[in-house]
Amino acid sequence: MTEIKKSRATIENLEVYNSMKKACDEVNSQDYVTLNDLLNKAQAYRDQFDWFCEIFEEQGAKGMKDVFGNVIIPAKYDDIWNAPSYHYINSIPVIAEKDGKVGLIRILNGEPQEITAFEYDYAHTIDWTLYTIVRKPGSDKLGLVDFFGKLVIPVEMDKIYASAANGNIFVEKDGKQGVYDICLEGFAYPVYDSIEGMGDGGALTFVKDGVEGCVDVDGKFYSQETLDLFYEGEDYDKDGNLIYDGEDGEPVFLADHLD
Repeated sequence: MTEIKKSRATIENLEVYNSMKKACDEVNSQDYVTLNDLLNKAQAYRDQFDWFCEIFEEQGAKGMKDVFGNVIIPAKYDDIWNAPSYHYINSIPVIAEKDGKVGLIRILNGEPQEITAFEYDYAHTIDWTLYTIVRKPGSDKLGLVDFFGKLVIPVEMDKIYASAANGNIFVEKDGKQGVYDICLEGFAYPVYDSIEGMGDGGALTFVKDGVEGCVDVDGKFYSQETLDLFYEGEDYDKDGNLIYDGEDGEPVFLADHLD
């Protein structure tokens, strides 16, 4: 079946869409039926058009324009690998190449910012997240960068799954498993035999050397035995180690975040 090519969005289309969104904002939030109907109509209108940015070339260098033809990344890069939709240019990093190396650009209020050094040879954005998988030259190891350019998972992983499951990005290293919780911004380094509990909507269960437990946002592992003592009101585990020294009463554990 031949795919029908959408027409490029115009300023007029944007104005119509924004007016439809404004109508949604003016509806009583408790009127779910009306609100849902208006949101669906706005989305259906938006989906009629092509909103994707355009990569252009000038004197042998690449840049990027938004759907309306405004230059948002000047033509000074060897290549640009992805062109996000107009509605996501402030939330999806652009992958670019300069001097043979790859880096990330963030568009903020129409202005480009190089948020990482150009030191990688590969990068891939994870769908529906603000995170990008990166790899350094001469290595097959992977790391993860957030939308602000911070390396949240070191470039040491054998595998980073290119999708997010209920707010979690799973990783592997040396046959062990780990996870980055994008909702809590916490990382469990891959030293676990398995991670269980996806689909349950609660704290994930980590298995290490046959021992089950949970991992908090700081990456600390608590065995189930230690957790039982903690919830019984004990401050120390059976070996005399302080269980938790936080300020909020109990640790926050990496979890399966069901919608």
